[in-house]
Amino acid sequence: MIEGNYPFQIVDSLIFEEGLELLQIKVDTKPKNFISTIETHLRNGLEIKELDKKYFRKRIKEVHSATNKRDFVAGISNYSADTIFIPIQDGSLISIIEAKDLEGLWKPIQYWPISGCGNSYYSECILPNQTLLFTVKKNFGSIQTSMRLRLHGTNTIFVSKEYVGTIGLDMFKLKENVVQDYRHILCDKVFFLESPRFGNFHREADIEIEIIEETD
Repeated sequence: MIEGNYPFQIVDSLIFEEGLELLQIKVDTKPKNFISTIETHLRNGLEIKELDKKYFRKRIKEVHSATNKRDFVAGISNYSADTIFIPIQDGSLISIIEAKDLEGLWKPIQYWPISGCGNSYYSECILPNQTLLFTVKKNFGSIQTSMRLRLHGTNTIFVSKEYVGTIGLDMFKLKENVVQDYRHILCDKVFFLESPRFGNFHREADIEIEIIEETD
């Protein structure tokens, strides 16, 4: 089982057919020179921080290569007259892939490490006539099966249509010490997008609410 990681870009075009599904996929469309928002930020950093040029050039190449090696594009097109808000964590859409196991049951093959830093979270707005795009990998092994995407929305979980990809059976097993691997983002839990969650949502705390009444 691997981490879900989905850098994205927002373009002023509607590349998906208008329909009821907010989350749509184009399995026959491969990414070409896909430049995500993360890559754009790295390019800006390259211009600003002269002393770190070597680091930024290396990261730009890594991010660009990883994003464009994926198999197809997916996205959200806003055909409405309202603005759509999508939760973001650490510069990525919160999304994972599920696959059918040998018994035909849907199970996650990816997980999402939850950041304990409140600054990791914000909402990206998609204006009318804009499309939020990201790229998806569908081939991970030698066993062919059905797959689908789960994406964290503002108040729901969006599930894509099915598509065909390949997996290894070991992808249904969560690797050991996964939390320790992500201590750098203050991770103490991973989740699989069963329901919407926000911000520093994995820590339970009692919140005092003080009601202040207005006086004349």
